[in-house]
Amino acid sequence: MRLVQQEGLRLAAKETACMIRSEGDPAMPSVETLRTLVRDEIIQRGEEGADTAGFKERWQEARSAEELWNLYRDLLALPIREDFPYREPSDLHSIRQSRDEGVRRFKMVICEEDLLDRLHGAWLGRVAGCVLGKPVEGWSHERIRQYLEGADAYPM
Repeated sequence: MRLVQQEGLRLAAKETACMIRSEGDPAMPSVETLRTLVRDEIIQRGEEGADTAGFKERWQEARSAEELWNLYRDLLALPIREDFPYREPSDLHSIRQSRDEGVRRFKMVICEEDLLDRLHGAWLGRVAGCVLGKPVEGWSHERIRQYLEGADAYPM
């Protein structure tokens, strides 16, 4: 499931990074938000096996939203190093080819209805976070509540 989430987020990020943005666009994240996004992406891409040498310096020097978006696009385009010890395929066929032999069906410890309810809730939370333009991914319920209360927006 984590792989699916990561790949979905990566694809969404690629689409977002390709959008044409202008300084007056209300949907455009602030420079501060972009700085955080790019900083986190440098770390993430390094952990995924991409060679991020020089990117921290470019990030520190970037001042405008345009510079940060260009840096972000460059990060997303980085290939995985040949010496990276892990292979993490993204498409179903490659995943199936790289997995070990063994049990293919596992007993679910949660009923399908509850699983679908959880997935639906997770998806709605993700969509709400994107629509609101706030980086709430990974935040606890309590942190989100505090944020909304501070903005006098709780309950929504």
